[in-house]
Amino acid sequence: MSRPGGTAARVHRRSRLLHEKSRIVLVSAVLLILSLSLLCSGQTPQPPQKAPEPKITGVRFVAFPKSGADGSVEFRMAIEGENLPESIKDVKVLFDTKDPDLPVNGEPVAASRGKEIEVKGTARAKTEITHVRIFLENRPVAESKAFTISFTENPPEPKIKQFEVKLEHEKNKEFPNLHSLVVTKEGGEGAFADKAHLMTVDLMPSGATDVNIVQSNPQQLDLHFVAAADYVPTSVVVTVYNSTDLDTRQAVAVAVSKKTPEDPDQPKVTGTEIVFINRSHGVGRIRILGNGFGDYKAPPYQVDDYLWNCLQEFHIRGTDKNATGVKDEETRDLDSRLKACNKTLDGDGVLVVPEDLKTRLEYTKTSLATFVQNRRKDPEKWSQEMILNRVIVSVHSRNPDIQVEKVEILDINDKMIDVYFEFTRYRGYSRPLRLEGSTVVIKKMVQKTTQTVKNDKLTGTVTGRKEETYSVNYPIEPKRDPNLTYKYTVLDNSSANTLLGKGVADHFYVLQLSVVNNGEKKVAIPLAAIQAEVEWIRGTSPKKDVAFVEGPPTLAPIPLADVSSYFDAYQKVKGFRAHLFNGLDAATVMATALVPFAGPSLKDAEVFFSGGFVPGVRKAWGDLSSQQLQNLTSLSWESSETLPAKGGSMEKLIYIQKRSQEFESKPVKALAVPEVTTSQISYILGLEITGYEVVESNAKPATPAPATTPAPAKTTTPAPTTPPSPAPATPATPATESNDERGS
Repeated sequence: MSRPGGTAARVHRRSRLLHEKSRIVLVSAVLLILSLSLLCSGQTPQPPQKAPEPKITGVRFVAFPKSGADGSVEFRMAIEGENLPESIKDVKVLFDTKDPDLPVNGEPVAASRGKEIEVKGTARAKTEITHVRIFLENRPVAESKAFTISFTENPPEPKIKQFEVKLEHEKNKEFPNLHSLVVTKEGGEGAFADKAHLMTVDLMPSGATDVNIVQSNPQQLDLHFVAAADYVPTSVVVTVYNSTDLDTRQAVAVAVSKKTPEDPDQPKVTGTEIVFINRSHGVGRIRILGNGFGDYKAPPYQVDDYLWNCLQEFHIRGTDKNATGVKDEETRDLDSRLKACNKTLDGDGVLVVPEDLKTRLEYTKTSLATFVQNRRKDPEKWSQEMILNRVIVSVHSRNPDIQVEKVEILDINDKMIDVYFEFTRYRGYSRPLRLEGSTVVIKKMVQKTTQTVKNDKLTGTVTGRKEETYSVNYPIEPKRDPNLTYKYTVLDNSSANTLLGKGVADHFYVLQLSVVNNGEKKVAIPLAAIQAEVEWIRGTSPKKDVAFVEGPPTLAPIPLADVSSYFDAYQKVKGFRAHLFNGLDAATVMATALVPFAGPSLKDAEVFFSGGFVPGVRKAWGDLSSQQLQNLTSLSWESSETLPAKGGSMEKLIYIQKRSQEFESKPVKALAVPEVTTSQISYILGLEITGYEVVESNAKPATPAPATTPAPAKTTTPAPTTPPSPAPATPATPATESNDERGS
């Protein structure tokens, strides 16, 4: 028989064990749910992140007191950075100097939340700190060689004070020879005198006379002087004296024009070299020459191989899309070019090209750009990404209708930039691209003075490396004449035929050119200074063995004398009217010669034929040749035309060749070369005109006038009874106008 107390104890123990098991199961379930939730959300425990390294970003002087008796200065300097020690405990700062005999010891005195450490030290003249190092518990934590801190002796003050001035020049509109110049103080220790007779003024360049000081005060000087109408002062020197006595006065101040110092790190472009421009395919290559572009690694491949295998050839084939008639040889050639590009870039992988013909063609064209771009970004290869971040080159077209669409740097060093570019093109045509200029934008790390402080004896300077952006523009061709405004209209063939005759209309594009001179000077425009931008047909003609080749981008107009020759030849020999009436006249001559043999009947017929039929035909046909010849001579641009200033205008006709130029290769014919090549103008895209200023002056005789004979001395001899005949009067040479042309 069991005891009641033992049964109760067993029940209690069982309930306690059950409670503990339930709690363990509940905790395990919660942990399992948390683990599953982390796995489902994709979150994994992150490893502890590495603390960022300390870094010095700048240094600056905080205090620069007066020098001590030994010439040294006890300065205070702030070292700026990131993740620096937050307290000065166990922190040491060392300054490495260029001269070990001039050491500088830094003693930290304050710290600011890891952003700045303030240090005090002592330095003497000619000390130069080249390296800053920070130690924590004798362990280096940060260092920098990007900053240079120098201490130099102040130069002795000059006995004559100097100050800088700026110039504001104006010219009298009514009297161009009268000029005024306002000289304003910009900076320095000296000043102008209140009285004009205490100063002397010299203007550069020479050519100014009658220089008068109209008004003066310590800050400004007002000058009036006489010079040529186009004179422009570039600099001025004003000397201020302490007295008006020329024997005892002394100079106390000198003012000079303010000059902007030249930046030695500024890149310079000295010229450009056009390697090629393939206008029919829209590709080109130029080299920009100069200095100061920066130091870059050389590309690890041959530039010419990369240009042909990876850029030029694929652009040509990619833009010449053939909807039908694609040959398998062309696709295989694209594949071989792709492999050649891969080999040029020294790639390990080979692109997998589909087997289908059209798919292979499109895949090869579209995948190449991405393939090349990814390959050139390889940091172990030539870092194109680095160059794109540091150098930007743009090439500008002279004609706004032809845009440069892509520019890529092939190679670059300190003295040359090799550039490949692509521009607007249409298959089958050669557009007249002409380069106007180029712009180079370069980012460089240069040494710049960031802070300068002075005391009574020393000057402290902080110099550090700073990124600067430079932009350089360089014109490839001369700029357009800004004073000339011109428009043109191409006459249709029917209008040109009626106005000038079929002989001119069939051989030339006739352009009605209107020019306005907006400048202040009279200008002369020679016919040779007019250039027409023309588009050429490019490709193969449907006719067998005939190919169109591109010509020059611009053509000069044909002179009037040559156009008149075409007009005369058509009117007298080539035209249908000339053939008809020349034949009728020949028949009349032959009939007249046969009259003695054929008898009177033929004579009557000849009289009717020559006196009635031929004149009737001439009357019915009509003849505009005399009016057309008059139009040709009066409306055409002569060898040179002169336009008056301020709105002078002129409207004349110019002529551009129209017919094709054929060149035959007979009797020698090369393999795969057409037997006949032709140059044919498709369209005229624009005109460009240059004017030359006309300088008017009085003519001077080449032979000097004879000297006047002096009158004889008076004598007591009586005068003769017959009066002497008067001497002939020398006629005055009339003033004429001579045109001396120079570029406007």
